[in-house]
Amino acid sequence: MGFLSGLEARIIDRLLAPRDRSREVAGNHLKLYDSRTRQLTELPDAEGMVGGAWVTQSTIVASNQGATDFKIFDLQTQRWQHLISGHFVNWAVTRNGKFLVFTTSGSEPMLQRFSFADRKVESLTSLKGLRRVVDTAEGQTQVTVDAEGSPILARDIGTQEIYAITIKWP
Repeated sequence: MGFLSGLEARIIDRLLAPRDRSREVAGNHLKLYDSRTRQLTELPDAEGMVGGAWVTQSTIVASNQGATDFKIFDLQTQRWQHLISGHFVNWAVTRNGKFLVFTTSGSEPMLQRFSFADRKVESLTSLKGLRRVVDTAEGQTQVTVDAEGSPILARDIGTQEIYAITIKWP
């Protein structure tokens, strides 16, 4: 992974292009970094777009800053296309690039997934009553997916159920 001096952006492995490990989406600014040429390129019309994640080798999905719209950017056509609208909290793309898994906010929060193939939203489960772990550094909850595409959420069970374990290593 390349080092971007002076750029205040976290570059994390899941933001690398699926098959071309030389291209990265940099932070929340939706810039493309090519580690072969060491060039940083802003995506066209990406102002206000955040949370970029690779879908395929040539497409990136992102949300607007208000987290009310998802759009997909095609690197070949250099155009954005609207996908869905709602009130989104977190999102992740499955490793196979088939689904966008996301959580919604409001009085009836949901865990849902969007199919890039048929452009349909499927409700997976209600999150009502689920106390989720809040990342204190980010100030929000997280969702991710495992290798098979199943969503992973962290439930906050409080400190009442934390126990000490003593392990004797061989």
